[in-house]
Amino acid sequence: MLGWLIAAALILAASAIGFRLGRRDAADRYETAMRDARSELVQRINELFAFQELSFMLAGSLNVDPVVEQVTTYVSKFVKSDGAVLALVTGEEPPLRVAAASGILGDLMGHEFSESDAGMIGDAMEHGHVEVAHADDENTPLLLAGRTYEIVTVAPLTVHNITVGALAIVKNSREPFSAEDLRLAATVATHAAVALQNARFFELVKTGKDQWEATFDALASGIAVVDEANVIRRANRALAEMLGASIKTVIGRDLGTALFGDREVLDPALAAARARQDTTPLTPVGKKL
Repeated sequence: MLGWLIAAALILAASAIGFRLGRRDAADRYETAMRDARSELVQRINELFAFQELSFMLAGSLNVDPVVEQVTTYVSKFVKSDGAVLALVTGEEPPLRVAAASGILGDLMGHEFSESDAGMIGDAMEHGHVEVAHADDENTPLLLAGRTYEIVTVAPLTVHNITVGALAIVKNSREPFSAEDLRLAATVATHAAVALQNARFFELVKTGKDQWEATFDALASGIAVVDEANVIRRANRALAEMLGASIKTVIGRDLGTALFGDREVLDPALAAARARQDTTPLTPVGKKL
């Protein structure tokens, strides 16, 4: 009887010890899980704020160079990669130029590539979706001509069905990119495409404006642009010289008063011009229009 009591006591003691050890293991696992969760949460919050900052910067930038630099800087900081490049379509030969590069790809900055040398970047731009390739015993992914890496991911920069370039990230290890890394790269590529398209459109408009202003100012005849009240909003050098004033002092004056000393004399002619009707030329005495 005593033996059974001792055996039962030992069993109960072992159970208690096991229970305490089990609780300790569970507590350790819980602490580890909580620590990992907190670390992941902090990382995601940092990514969120950084991405918000990147979005603001891209939305406010109307120049291509700052856009590509901001994109590669962001990707290098928040995506676990060994290098990143952003390549843009040039619209001429060679058709592809590396506009920004970081990490082990930094030496590619400014290099240009033909269509046949575009590697996975060319494939992603042609197919219009993210391309991911891993090295195996027979093949190593080709980023660009002569540049192979263990893992290559390329996201095309596409907006309104127009591809303006591609964002690529690489690794020289067999550890794959996480789903979060791939998602982040694709999201950044989408925002970068919109920002680059806006920047290029702005540059196109600015170039046209500069060319128009140069032609406007170079004409020998006096020319003025007036608003609905016939007030001069823009004038060329010839008109300013004809009025014996600087361009700055001509702006804001009534055109009829400036030329004829009569505010209403040009009203019929300007009204006819706005209605796309023929007008009769009027020439102030002693002034050549």
